[in-house]
Amino acid sequence: MWGICPNVLKPTFNCDDVWRRWQQHLQVVEGADTKPSDDPGNFMCAFIYYASMAWFWKREAEERPVMFLHVPDCPTQEDVEVGRQVTAGLIRALVESRENLGVFDPIKKEGLTKEENELMDATEL
Repeated sequence: MWGICPNVLKPTFNCDDVWRRWQQHLQVVEGADTKPSDDPGNFMCAFIYYASMAWFWKREAEERPVMFLHVPDCPTQEDVEVGRQVTAGLIRALVESRENLGVFDPIKKEGLTKEENELMDATEL
């Protein structure tokens, strides 16, 4: 199913920059509790995250504009509103980061072809 995809795929956003920008947007959101993570879990979340990036990888796209946001249960209308503001802040941060820094591929080794990168990934296991 995954074919030529490496075992690990990462988004092409500068995640540190996105995080900093997102935190700036959240300074005005009371009740926002966010924390960075590179672990979407081991079930559907991780599958969807990887499958989304694999879609771009298989098409040899220059970008993998994919991010994962785990949304906890929002039992009250206030919680839903905080979640909406947190999500909107993340989207703003992603757009700003992309506009200002562009994209980079954290898994691509400089100067190597896609096949050479895959071979290196396979030998690093």
